[in-house]
Amino acid sequence: MDYSRADELVSAVIAKIGPDRESLDSALDFTLDFAATQSFPPEMLLELAAVCEQQSMYREEYVFAKACARLGSGKTRENAFFITGVMAYIMDYFEEAEYYYRLVLEENPAHTATLCNYGSLLTDLGRFEAAESLYRNALASDPTHASSRCNYAFLLAETGRLGEAEEQYRLALASDPGHVGAHSNYANLLSDLGRNDEAEKEYLAALELDPGHVGTRYNYGIFLSTLERLEEAEVQYSEVLSLNPWHINSLCNYGNLLSRQGRVSEAEAQYRKALKLVPEDADLHCNYALLLLDCGRSTEAEKELKKSLFLDSTRVNPHYNYGRLLAKKGRVEEAEAQYMEALALDPGHTGTHYSYGSLLKKLGRIEEAKQHYVLGLKDNYALENEGNQWIFFD
Repeated sequence: MDYSRADELVSAVIAKIGPDRESLDSALDFTLDFAATQSFPPEMLLELAAVCEQQSMYREEYVFAKACARLGSGKTRENAFFITGVMAYIMDYFEEAEYYYRLVLEENPAHTATLCNYGSLLTDLGRFEAAESLYRNALASDPTHASSRCNYAFLLAETGRLGEAEEQYRLALASDPGHVGAHSNYANLLSDLGRNDEAEKEYLAALELDPGHVGTRYNYGIFLSTLERLEEAEVQYSEVLSLNPWHINSLCNYGNLLSRQGRVSEAEAQYRKALKLVPEDADLHCNYALLLLDCGRSTEAEKELKKSLFLDSTRVNPHYNYGRLLAKKGRVEEAEAQYMEALALDPGHTGTHYSYGSLLKKLGRIEEAKQHYVLGLKDNYALENEGNQWIFFD
């Protein structure tokens, strides 16, 4: 590689790239012009993309791979198509990712990694039948491809075929016992099945293989939190945030955890950090409101609940929690309206039935209250369960 020209090109591309799509297009045009005027071969562009991957410079990698895809031929172009598709997927340019995956498969229909990644894209888009077909093709091409089995297992779990999903995870780990994603996702499945001891074993196996695997640490934190092992969960969330300080869901769930422990100022700090990053997240505003309610800051809490409902009025918990706040303030007509909205969204929401029943009893509407109490008391729901309902971020 001509390092002086490569350094010149990389420096220029870094300077041109910003957070917007237009800057990527500008950097791509510059790279194509540079390659033409400096006789910079496509193979070197692909090498630069590989260097950028090692440095987690995904936007630069995308530019160099896409330029190579325009200029290269044969296997070089095929590899560039694939990398461009992967980078487009990472940046949520789903239509472009699909376009480049199709280009790879036109040249090499048995390209296992493309079949696997394209399947993952289609799974994210909810096109499950097409995704399953791609995974089956990938495994027909290479039955030992652990990532294809792992991703296929995830699809099967998403569509409720849990037994088949478990079989695929087992086959993935038989092919590659060191596959971190298979251990981690299998742990999630086992947790969902209530097989907690087995799930924890898989989480720990994944973390032994890769202590810096953010997804595993985050999901292990959720797992521990649901088991009320809050101190251990806090360790996992803290580790995630040390690896990625802007991991939104960890900030949110860590805030929830701190709230449950009564550590108000620490919880509020987490929520404020998260809200700076995602100010339009309705669930986050709702959870912040619950913290404020617990602190007796009802005016601020009402503001946050209104913001939550303005952003998304289709969520049950903000209506339920706002109804409880209004009921405590004696604004009974408004409270009833919120309870009715919550039950329209989820007729079986036990917390709303119980709280609404309590409100109706105070208003002397005894027969109506009884109907809601009956529904509220099912599944052993009782007065001690009536309280703020947090929204868990998964």
